[in-house]
Amino acid sequence: MERYRRYTAVLGGRPAIIWGVGWREFGRMIRNRWVQLVIGLIWLQTLLMALIILPFQTDPQPIHLLLYGDLVSFGPTGETFGIRIHLVLLAAITGGQLISRDLSDQSIHLYLARPLTRVDYLLARLLTLLLLFLLAALLPNLYLILVQWTDSGYALGWLGDHRWMLLATLGYGLVVTVTFSLIALACSALTSRSGFAAAGFFLAVYFPSFLV
Repeated sequence: MERYRRYTAVLGGRPAIIWGVGWREFGRMIRNRWVQLVIGLIWLQTLLMALIILPFQTDPQPIHLLLYGDLVSFGPTGETFGIRIHLVLLAAITGGQLISRDLSDQSIHLYLARPLTRVDYLLARLLTLLLLFLLAALLPNLYLILVQWTDSGYALGWLGDHRWMLLATLGYGLVVTVTFSLIALACSALTSRSGFAAAGFFLAVYFPSFLV
């Protein structure tokens, strides 16, 4: 009992609180069966690309384009088999459950109580999406780069010869991660219904493509 009398609760700083809230929500999201299914499909396509396409790919430059595919094209060259549609589904499933769920059950008022500010709350929710998309968008790119580097015999010269391909591949993964996370978070903040938030994300992503 003496040990508990001497115990003093210590509240972490703002970065620790933001990380804790974001990480806890990430852990909840990653246990969702639909999220696991979509991420599993993404990695399955990535592995199939590494086993079937990369060994016969003579030009490594468009690898990130082959991985993500075309957003709306349904041509005979297989653009629709990219993982981008899976990333859209992942953002719709997860993004629609973040702020919308808190608005629906009124738990957002608990999150916004001190010491968590509105900015902290949004950063924590954004962190959750970023972690999910790093797992689903950026890590597959890193894996494909590692596969290519392995095929070259781990030659350091290969990294220098293909530095622009490396930057494009990693940069594309980061752009998709940040863009989809921000759009999903914005759609989730506009409504208390997760279905409307998911539909809004689909509309925000696909509608501009149909206008071009």
